[in-house]
Amino acid sequence: MSLQTFQIKELGGTGIITDASPYIFPFGAWSSARNLRFKEGRVEPFSWNEQLDVSLTHEAAFLLPFKNDDRYNWVIAGYNTVSVWDGTSLVDVTRTSGGGYNAARLVRWQGDIFQGMPVLNNVVDVPQVWKVLSGSTDFEDLPWSATDTWATANNNCHVIRSFGNFLVALRPNLSGTDYEHSVLWSHPADPGGLPPTWDYTDPATLAGLNALSAKGGPIVDGVRLRDKFIIYKEDSV
Repeated sequence: MSLQTFQIKELGGTGIITDASPYIFPFGAWSSARNLRFKEGRVEPFSWNEQLDVSLTHEAAFLLPFKNDDRYNWVIAGYNTVSVWDGTSLVDVTRTSGGGYNAARLVRWQGDIFQGMPVLNNVVDVPQVWKVLSGSTDFEDLPWSATDTWATANNNCHVIRSFGNFLVALRPNLSGTDYEHSVLWSHPADPGGLPPTWDYTDPATLAGLNALSAKGGPIVDGVRLRDKFIIYKEDSV
C-alpha cells in the first residue's frame, strides 16, 4: 500500500485543543504538544524552562512575570510582603503606606500586567500598582480618580484584569457593598499610563458598572480571548 502525502497549511493556526476528541479536529489542531508554541500560524520551538534560584524571606503565594529593560522580572507576592526578583537580586517592593498586606491561604493574590506595569489584588487590600515605568520603587494603591485612590474612595474588588487600554474590576465592593454579579471598568488609559478615573457616575467618562444576571452564581474571574473579554461565574461563562 502506497502512502499518501497531505499538505497541511496553517499548521499552527488553531493550536492545542484539550476538551474534544482528536478525530474531530480540523487540520492544524493539536491534541498536545511539548516545548512548542503557536505564533502567527506557525509552530516554533519554545525555550527551555529555567529554575528560579531565589532565597526568599517570605512565602511565595503568587508569581507574576513581567518584562523590564529587555529582561524578565518576577513579582513574588507573599501574605504580607511583595518582592521582585530581577535575575540577580531580590528587592522588597511592599507598599510604604498602609503597612503589610493581608493575603492568606483563602485570600489569594491575583494580578495582571497593564501597559508594562504590574497590578496586584487580593480582595482584602485595595488593588496595587507598581509604576515601574516612571521609576517608582514600591507598589502603591491604584488611583481611583485624579483626587482619590481605591483606598480613599473606600472601594476594592475580587479580581482585576487588563483588557486593551482598560482595566476591569470583577465583583467590585463599592463603599462596603459587594456587587457580586457586576463588572466595573475604567476610563481608557493613555499609552504607558494608568486609567485617569473609575468614576462610573460621571457621564463625561467611559467608565461603567454593569450588572450581569444572577444566574450561574457570583463572578469568580475573567480573561482576555483575542478581542473579547470572557467572564467566569461559579456555574457559567
